[in-house]
Amino acid sequence: MKTLFLIRHAEAQDLFGLPDSFRGLTKRGNAQANEIGTLYSSLPPYWIVSPAVRTYATAHILAAHQKQSPEIHLLPALYMSSCNAYLDCLFTLPNEVNSVVIVGHNPSISELHYVLTKEAISFKKGCLAEIQFDTTDWVSLAQYTGNRISLKVPTV
Repeated sequence: MKTLFLIRHAEAQDLFGLPDSFRGLTKRGNAQANEIGTLYSSLPPYWIVSPAVRTYATAHILAAHQKQSPEIHLLPALYMSSCNAYLDCLFTLPNEVNSVVIVGHNPSISELHYVLTKEAISFKKGCLAEIQFDTTDWVSLAQYTGNRISLKVPTV
């Protein structure tokens, strides 16, 4: 059994004139990440995170709530990418990793959720979905084989 936690970054600032990747979280975004971190304090320790400031900040806040400190891997391929980049990331995970957290961006997160579960949802900022797969290796993930176990949208 493999488990994927998909998380869209929390609400980000608008930084006119600066690169998109520099956008940090708003006060509301901080509250969103704290809410999810409080509700999900036992996420798996293997995390893959886009290097954009808003995704890293979301991951950092979530990590502060965890019972076990996560191992965070920044993956530039997740920034400004397609759903295929996220799939490639999953396909190359070591099989010893049974559960993984991905903190990334829309529309890729919503598209990935659809490709894996055949459920069309729009990931709100800070949203978390838990998806399980009846497989023993990541490379065997296939279209529509995931079963969404939970979905949490921040209330703030």
